Amino acid sequence: MTRLRGSDRGAGTVLTAVVVMGIAMALVLAVWAIGWMTSARRADRAADLAALAGATAVASGRDGCGAASLAARRNDATLTDCRVDGSPPSFVVKVQVGVELLPRVTAPGAPRRVAAKAAAGPG
Repeated sequence: MTRLRGSDRGAGTVLTAVVVMGIAMALVLAVWAIGWMTSARRADRAADLAALAGATAVASGRDGCGAASLAARRNDATLTDCRVDGSPPSFVVKVQVGVELLPRVTAPGAPRRVAAKAAAGPG
């Protein structure tokens, strides 16, 4: 059996490098996806808490949107929309909050924030 010297030399190194790069890229994508899903859950929780704070404030005769804004800030979110439909005893506080996506991605067209909506009230 005749074999050419050096014809396959380094092929294993190249293959290993390609496999390692593929695994590294998959891990980076997984970290981004998990981080973004966590940010979306944080936005959901912040919206729920803001709506509940707003509803509690309206029920006790205070400014519902002010309370919702404070609750959102305390949960690292920004209140982007707030509306009180109705008046006590039958009302609904509807809020929308935004949360920054983590980890940050600087790729063109990549989203930077995630939004969530919630409503609370006896009505």
